Amino acid sequence: MNATSHLPPLITAAQYLELIANSIAALKGDKNLTPAVKLYTPDDCRTWLLTQISLDDANAAYGLIDLGDGSPTLDRIDLAELTAFRGPKGSPVTQDTHFCATQTIVEYLAEAFEFGTVMA
Repeated sequence: MNATSHLPPLITAAQYLELIANSIAALKGDKNLTPAVKLYTPDDCRTWLLTQISLDDANAAYGLIDLGDGSPTLDRIDLAELTAFRGPKGSPVTQDTHFCATQTIVEYLAEAFEFGTVMA
């Protein structure tokens, strides 16, 4: 069986491995995790920065959620739900293939609180 056949939607194999590594680091107490994936809606201002993925459920990620309402939060993210989600003009959630994290998730969160939106 191909290992990539079980990859969650919207994530590459390399990103999946980075999310797993972050999940293991978090279990060991590391809070300075760097986001591995940025997802967004092209026709809206919603953004998700993923730092971890569940070791038990590949559709359950964790990271910074910005739904464009000025209240960014760290929380669980259901990747299957995101795959089905459409923006107001029908655009699907898309991966920012040019994203390269320059801060930890805690720094992105602090910045999001300051500006009311994720600045990644």
